[in-house]
Amino acid sequence: MSVQIRRSTLLTLALGLLCLSLLVCATTANGTDSFSERRVLVGLKLFRTLVAADLDIDTKISGDNQLNLLLVYADDETTASNYQKALEQDVDSLNGTPVSVRVSALSALLQPTSSKPAAIFVSQALRDSERDALVRYSIANNIIVFSPFEEDVERGVLAGLSVQATVRPLINMQTLSAGQFNIKPFYLKVAKHYE
Repeated sequence: MSVQIRRSTLLTLALGLLCLSLLVCATTANGTDSFSERRVLVGLKLFRTLVAADLDIDTKISGDNQLNLLLVYADDETTASNYQKALEQDVDSLNGTPVSVRVSALSALLQPTSSKPAAIFVSQALRDSERDALVRYSIANNIIVFSPFEEDVERGVLAGLSVQATVRPLINMQTLSAGQFNIKPFYLKVAKHYE
């Protein structure tokens, strides 16, 4: 079974990287698609792969036996809801556990009474203070945060993507250590490391 999971994870990662390469090179006929939007759409695929690579994911199953994935935004709920639909179409379960995808304002997530998700995807570029608060929350609660936006990983977010000659996941190694995240070695091997 572990071989099947590894092959599945590898295939998903490879497809995500291929999609990102194609999206980076693609141009749209009407010119409305931005580079950031393309990064987000491919980031959603890599996010799914990262969540599957979390060796502690079974400890993050909610009381109602679901993995709750959260798309967080600062003030653009509409865009987050659109990305929610895309993620829901891509993943309905991980390792046999049903997945629930929700959206939330960052301010609501950071409230002490807020329920903790299994993992978080940043759907909108955040201000420095917002990103810093999210990084502290992620480390304190051992919750994976993935941001597709440039420079977020370098500023403390655990995971994102690197677009250079090749496209790869990007991992902040200091945040990985500080949050004691337990990620499959294969994912870490293919990812670019930010020290």
